[in-house]
Amino acid sequence: FFANAAALAPHGGGAEGAAFRTVRGGATLFIHPGSVLFRARPACVVYAAAVRTGREYMRDVTAIDPAWLPELAPHFYTSQQKSGFERPADAAMAF
Repeated sequence: FFANAAALAPHGGGAEGAAFRTVRGGATLFIHPGSVLFRARPACVVYAAAVRTGREYMRDVTAIDPAWLPELAPHFYTSQQKSGFERPADAAMAF
């Protein structure tokens, strides 16, 4: 499920739950209201599926440490470079 990672959006959402942006692609998703994480605002999550009803919801969501992404899937994610080096064009950015 490492490909289905999302980070808390800068605006964070509202009363209808937290808004997240996918790490790859930048799509806006929300945690499904049936999830125990619905009112929580974890910094980063992975999810099993996205379901569109009135909004695009994530189902089967788990909060994770964002540092795990480049560690467990280095072929898919890179750490954010502070030195000014460019990242590979096909790599997603983890923070």
